[in-house]
Amino acid sequence: MSGTAEGIHFDGKSAVPRIARLVIQEDHDVLVLHDEGGTPRFIPLSDLETENTSGVFRLRFGENPEESLEIRDESFRAELLQTLRRKGHQGIYSRLVHGGAGLHLLIALLLIGGIAFAYWFVVPWVAERTVSLLPERYDSAMGSTFYDSFVVDEEIDSVKTQALRSFAAQLKLPASERQPKFTVVVSKEENAFALPDGNIVVYSGILKLLDRPEQLVALIGHENAHVTQRHSMKLLSRSLAGYLFISVALSDVNGVMAVLADNANALRNLSYSRAYESEADRIGLETLMANDIAASGMRELFEKLEAHHDLSIPGFLSTHPVGNERIAEVRAWETEHPYTASGKNAGLDSLFNVLKQGR
Repeated sequence: MSGTAEGIHFDGKSAVPRIARLVIQEDHDVLVLHDEGGTPRFIPLSDLETENTSGVFRLRFGENPEESLEIRDESFRAELLQTLRRKGHQGIYSRLVHGGAGLHLLIALLLIGGIAFAYWFVVPWVAERTVSLLPERYDSAMGSTFYDSFVVDEEIDSVKTQALRSFAAQLKLPASERQPKFTVVVSKEENAFALPDGNIVVYSGILKLLDRPEQLVALIGHENAHVTQRHSMKLLSRSLAGYLFISVALSDVNGVMAVLADNANALRNLSYSRAYESEADRIGLETLMANDIAASGMRELFEKLEAHHDLSIPGFLSTHPVGNERIAEVRAWETEHPYTASGKNAGLDSLFNVLKQGR
């Protein structure tokens, strides 16, 4: 196959353009360039680089100097590109540029899909793991900052707070740099939440809901697990993934902490993921076993929360979604780890009764 056209030749030595006649000789794998004097030059097709800018098709070839040809003949351009593709001489860039609307649409969709995948999966995954870069003293700073601002506007039940702290002190809890410190807030909310520094806020509404100490131990074990596993910091990191990704890319640990600190007020409303809730459930169940307390306390806690959930009042389920699957997982854990609790603990019973009194 051969095609012909006229083009404007820039030889790289002079600024003066020259008219040239071009002939494609596919059989010989060359482009023949006839200058104004008619002298032919044979340019290997493999040496050609194509570009198309502002409606002008250009060919570049040669080194020291680099030469170029401007071609405005659309049919010749199409024929040359087809020849280059057939001969396998068209580079990736040229294929992308001249690939047509279908290829461009496919590339756009792939880019959009890649960006969406990175935003929803890669960036949050990376951001969550930035928590491992932060010393645990940052957890203490974050939690205490929020706690100090939170308690100002809440009514603290000092008697129940002391009773709950005494109750927890009798339990064997997993070792941690941040020991749990409990506060009872007077509220109808059936809720509790843990802060990164070990502060655990329990609303009087959820205490009224419980009817056995085992259920309270389950609640304590579950919330304490959120502290020891740094779930709040990880979730906050995920929710601020975009900002954190930039800071991590720049190895700016202080930048990570600054972003987290500016958003400390979000700690109370973080909704734990299914994976974190399952992990906290497992550790809570292990806490029950370690204290020789019936594992049924966890299941009973969830069943009560499900039965008494009031959509008009924010509560435990808004940030700790339960559902039948988690209850089933707890039942499965009980089956896989059978044990018989030794019996009642008089000290826990007495303190639990104090927590059940009054408001």
